[in-house]
Amino acid sequence: LELIRDHSVNVMEAVPSSLGMLVERPDFDACASLEKVVLGGEALSPGMRDSFYDNRGDATLYNPYGPTEATVETTMHECVRGATSVSIGGPMHNYEVRVLDTSLQLQPSGVPGELSIAGDGLAIGYHGKPSLTAMAFVPCPDAERRGERMYRSGDHARWVDGQLEFEGRRDHQIQVRGVRVELGEIETILRSLPGVGDAVVVAVNEAEGRADSIVAYIVPASVEND
Repeated sequence: LELIRDHSVNVMEAVPSSLGMLVERPDFDACASLEKVVLGGEALSPGMRDSFYDNRGDATLYNPYGPTEATVETTMHECVRGATSVSIGGPMHNYEVRVLDTSLQLQPSGVPGELSIAGDGLAIGYHGKPSLTAMAFVPCPDAERRGERMYRSGDHARWVDGQLEFEGRRDHQIQVRGVRVELGEIETILRSLPGVGDAVVVAVNEAEGRADSIVAYIVPASVEND
């Protein structure tokens, strides 16, 4: 807050949880210089969006979407106060996004499916992990992009009136304050520790694709054996 105020910052990029901490402060009006705020890393709730506009109605809030594998941002949406949901918009320049079923066929408008990304910003793959690369970066199924690759994000979305609405994950990956967390990976590490018979890791206060924290429940090996 002091940095924005003292340097008259007019453009800010942050995760929604960081913006939320600013908006909740009684001295948030000190951020009068802000003109544009670009979010990312977490799902944005309608309540957070409207709270921002209630305090900074003359600024513009943008809600982009994009995984690291596609150079972070691939779609963009200019938020509108009062809408029932928060869109992630449409593809940015040099990107193409598709909503696909399990057979990699296009889903009709309004039907959820896996969000897949093609275009110039795609990564080459995962360093030193060829099998994981082959699973995530697959050939484009349509003739127009034959020979090109697309990234299967694991995120689910649907088209609504020409805009994408984020539907969340269909696996155990979550976001904690903008950081990707694979709950299964943590469980595997915990189970490998001496004295641990089993472990389960869960998200706490999970909502709209993000969580405040994670908690691990551990069964000692002695209890497991008994």
